[in-house]
Amino acid sequence: MTCDLRSQRFGRQGPRDDTQPSEPPSLPQPVYWCKICGKTFCSTTETPYHSLHYSRNTFDDVVLMSVEGVSKASITRVKKLSWNTVARWLTRAAQSAERFNDRMVQSYELRKLQGEEVRTFTDNKGRLIWVLFALEVWSRQWLSCVVGRRSYRNTRCMIREAARRGWYEHWPLVTTDGFQYYAPVICRVFGGTCAHGQVLKQWADNRVIRVDRNLIIGSEGQLDEAPMFGVHDQPAPAGRILVHHRPHQA
Repeated sequence: MTCDLRSQRFGRQGPRDDTQPSEPPSLPQPVYWCKICGKTFCSTTETPYHSLHYSRNTFDDVVLMSVEGVSKASITRVKKLSWNTVARWLTRAAQSAERFNDRMVQSYELRKLQGEEVRTFTDNKGRLIWVLFALEVWSRQWLSCVVGRRSYRNTRCMIREAARRGWYEHWPLVTTDGFQYYAPVICRVFGGTCAHGQVLKQWADNRVIRVDRNLIIGSEGQLDEAPMFGVHDQPAPAGRILVHHRPHQA
């Protein structure tokens, strides 16, 4: 748990006497309190295991089975849990992973940024939904992700978040497809400090028959300054994507 004050001193729950800390015998695990801000916490505070009432191994097994593609109904039968419990645990695990990602994915050097959209579905294929994400091609790191509609607002949120998490010394190269909102959003976020290229593919009989590359923002000289990449680079394939996220509506 994060204390509001930088200087922290901790003791176990009990009489607030610095010389005689004590632990209530009825508590199943030690509960601590900060002697400066007065907040109480335990070893599982702000983790997905807090107030779980089940073993950590059971929680980990449920999350692992979901990641491997096992349905919630199958998990409830195998682990002998209620459907609501499994759904609540998976939501808790997703929220914890999102907080960890927000805290750890910072200060990435932006060399080549790639914007992508992937269409997926929910509710037994009855509801189509889009996953918009920004990928730093050099490190294969997802810098931002938005789940929802293919809208200007979601595109701006995705590009802004990727730019906030990264830094650059030279002209970064931003590659996208021909989606209409990329050009105005990238121009608004990066201004003239990047080179933006579009890769347009024409398909016929499930095959790419033509690839066009257009320079939207920047010049040939700026492309030459983009480190380790040239004009003829193509976006890397997104690969298989497994998404467990609450839709971001816009």
